[in-house]
Amino acid sequence: MDPRRLLDGGVSDSIPIEWFRSIGYEKNIVVQTRQEGYRKKNSGFTKAQCLLLHKYPNLAKAMENRSERYNHTLDVISELEKKGEVLVIRPSETPEVGRMEHDPAKLQKLYELGRSDAEKKLDQVKAFLA
Repeated sequence: MDPRRLLDGGVSDSIPIEWFRSIGYEKNIVVQTRQEGYRKKNSGFTKAQCLLLHKYPNLAKAMENRSERYNHTLDVISELEKKGEVLVIRPSETPEVGRMEHDPAKLQKLYELGRSDAEKKLDQVKAFLA
């Protein structure tokens, strides 16, 4: 059994566009779950919470700076999108779901919105990848 404890990569790099570009991917499509202009608010991760994670100092630091890094990545994506170097698919409406949503009707509505928005961008996707 592997004794390591692993986390979702979103803690350290929610949208790894810079990493993908650094390893040579030139045609990146970013699918966002939030509308244009969204910015993550500071989660209020406190020094006390950092102390609770004293055995995992890198996790504590990542959690403390997560919103700042996420918003920086959104700025990078925005600039790359303006240059035509990345294609972004994002919701055309503000999603009405929470991070831990359990309402099947809300999730279905979000799924349908995502599918509709992606279908509307299909010609752009084909052109971008050509």
